[in-house]
Order: sequence, then C-alpha cells, then structure tokens
Amino acid sequence: MIGPYVRRLRSSQVSRQFVGTVFWSLVGEAMMRGLSMLGLIFVARILGPATFGEFGLIRTTLLMVAGFGGLGLGLMANRFVAEHRTSDPEFSSQIIGASYLISLVSGLILGTAVFASSGLISDSLLHAPQLGESLRLASFVLVGTAVSGAQIGIMQGLQAYRNLAIGNLVQGILTFACGVVGAYYGGLTGAMYGIVIQALAGVAVFHILIARETRRQNLKLMTFEFRRVLPLLWTFSLPTTLCIVAVGPFKWISETWLARDAGFAHLGTFHAAMVIANVLIAVASTLNAPLITVTAGLQKGPQSATAQFVNLFGSWYAFLLLAIPVALFPDLLALSFSAEFRTPEFRSALLLLVMYCALLVYYQGMTRIFMMSGSMWIAFMTNVVEGVVLFVAFALLASHGIVGLCVAYLLSYVARILISIPFLLRTRLIPLWLLFDRYFLLSFAVLFGVVLLQYHSPP
Repeated sequence: MIGPYVRRLRSSQVSRQFVGTVFWSLVGEAMMRGLSMLGLIFVARILGPATFGEFGLIRTTLLMVAGFGGLGLGLMANRFVAEHRTSDPEFSSQIIGASYLISLVSGLILGTAVFASSGLISDSLLHAPQLGESLRLASFVLVGTAVSGAQIGIMQGLQAYRNLAIGNLVQGILTFACGVVGAYYGGLTGAMYGIVIQALAGVAVFHILIARETRRQNLKLMTFEFRRVLPLLWTFSLPTTLCIVAVGPFKWISETWLARDAGFAHLGTFHAAMVIANVLIAVASTLNAPLITVTAGLQKGPQSATAQFVNLFGSWYAFLLLAIPVALFPDLLALSFSAEFRTPEFRSALLLLVMYCALLVYYQGMTRIFMMSGSMWIAFMTNVVEGVVLFVAFALLASHGIVGLCVAYLLSYVARILISIPFLLRTRLIPLWLLFDRYFLLSFAVLFGVVLLQYHSPP
C-alpha cells in the first residue's frame, strides 16, 4: 500500500528539494555530531567516570533549563518561516525578529537566575558543593544555547541548509577543541570554560550566516513588529516549550538520585553509554528539520498522504542503519572509552538504550504529525506522561542502578506511544495501516531480537 506514496514522492518536485535539503542537513549534522561525540569520548577518558558523571549532571541541568530559555522558538521559526518566506516575506521577517529578541531576553533571565542560585543548587539539591563554579559557568552557556536554538530554526526555515552545514562544522570543531583542551588543562572547570567559549562563538558564527542569508532572500533580520507573531507564541511556541521541558526535571531528579545512591562513577558510566545512544538519536533527528520544512506545504492537496508517510517513517530507516551494528557489537564501542568504563553495566545500559532510541525515533514521527496538524498540546500531555513514568519506574528500580535507570527510560517511551496511538486514530491524523506499517514492524522486531540475544549473551 505504500508504493503509490513512494512513487509520488520520487516523481515530485518536492523530492528534489528534499534530497538537497537532506544532503546538506546530514553533512552538517554528521560533522557536528561526529566531532561532538569524539570530543565527549576524549573528555570522558581525561576526566574518568566520577568526574565525567559530574560533567554529565551539569549537562543534564543545562539541557533542562535551556528548554525554558529556548521557548520552542527554533521549531516555530522552522515551521512558519518555511511556510511563509515566499508568500508573506513581512510575516517571515517578524518571526525571525521575534525569535531573536525573545530568545536573547529569556536566555539572559534564566542565565542570571542560575548564576545567582548556583550555590543553592550545588549544595542543597545536588549535595555536591564542588559543582558550584561549574554551574556559574553554565549560566553563560544558557544564554548562548537559547539564542543558537532560535538561530538554527531560522536557518532551517530559510532552507539555508548549506550555510547551516558550515555553521555546524564550525560548532563541531569548537566543541571538540574547546572541550578537550579545557578538560586536559583544567579538569571539570576547564571543560566548562570550553563549553562557554564554544556556545558564545557559535552564536556569532550563526549570526553572520543568517545576516547573509536574509539579505539574499530580501528579508529583514531585525524587526520589532510582533503583533502577528503573538498568536503563534500561544498556539505553537508555548506548548512546544512545555513539551521540551516537561521531561527534563524528571531526568534530572533521576540522575541526581543515581549519583547520590550509587556515586558519580556510576552516573559517568550511564552518560558514556548515552553518548553512543545520542549519536543514534542525532542521526534520526537530523531529518526532523528537513522533514518539517519540506512537508510544511504538503498538508493539503494530492500530496498530503505522501507527507504523512514521510513524516512518520522518514527518520526510522536512517536510524536503523546504525542501530543494528551498535546492537551487534556493543563491546567494540566500549573500547572507545578508557578501561574504567568497560564494565558489564556499560554493555547492558547501551543495549537497553538502543531500544529506548528505537521507540524515541518512532515517536518522533508522531511528533512531526502533531506539529504539522497543530496538536502540540497533545504532544505536551504525552511528555508529562513520559516524565512521570520515568520517575515512578526508576523509583521502583533504583536498587538496580544504571540498568534500572535505562529500563525506566525505555518504559517511559512505551507509555508515551501507547497513549498517543488512540488520539492519532480517533482524530484520523493517520490511518491504522500506516501507523503499524508491516515493514516498520518487521525491522523493529529484527532490532529487538538482536538486542535480546546480545543482552543474554556473555561479553
């Protein structure tokens, strides 16, 4: 049944646009993610499990707070600049200006709050006073992260994927060089200084690229007329922000719990396995932006069914190309890290996280459908369920340490998918046969079988 949609996509003008968009998106993301992953591996080898666990908890804290600072503006810019940049340039310019200004203000507010409360967070919440200075440095990273998130969304909406690839390459080089050099000469504090330099320099690079692209497309970079943008902040940006931040606190609490019960060395091992898992997620997530951009204009008309198929499964098979080799050879990947990380817990965690990533990538397709149909409040509700299930499951499995946390991650996405399916079917956002495509089910079963066999086989 999927044949007509594949042929229609292949023969359409959209397919040529999609191929070009995906190519540059993959090139940029591959360079950035690859260099970032290598940088994290070197940082882990330099710092060791315990200090890398502290570094990982700081990064989790950053990601949790950065979700509030970004306000979903990157996704809003991607979605609506792509849709209106040729038909309504003035509206697109307003979205670009609003994304820039609001992300800067929110980043400054949150950065100031984290800087002022760094002592309280490190002493009272983390019970790790040695992390106070790193949290103060993280406050500067928050400003850069908030602005760069909006900048990336703007470039995606402008379909400037070649320039975005250049920016991502620079970001990857900065992340690798600053992180590794900082960790080598200054330990945890040095690594945080490296992240600060990378974040602020990255904002400057992306600003130059955006200014050049807006001039080329005859759009305004900065405008202070936001009246038409305000409804989007409520209907799209706010629920998107809540989706992003709904799970973060539960992850942060769970990781803090693991560090306090089992020690930072165990948390470092978890984060080492998550480095590999994040590569799998990044490969699939690379297609998120081009899928949203290219299908933004296909929701109506004869190609709407094609957009449904591409949105749901566009990233699954790219993920599968890497996931199966990772599941087959988990012990080889452990060699990337120092001997202190090569434990049975690392192997078990990595295999469980592969299945977690598989569920996450499948759900990404649902999220894109929610986004294109304007159902972001439903997506937020599923995020809340994910976070609650993650916390409750880990509370029950905390005695199992790293494995318990990974199982909790896995169960959280099982719950999220299960509560999303009835809504998708009831609202007819997607047909039943497509939601449970037989090729997807077969490939998922193959991956699950490989993971199961590897999990129960000796290392």
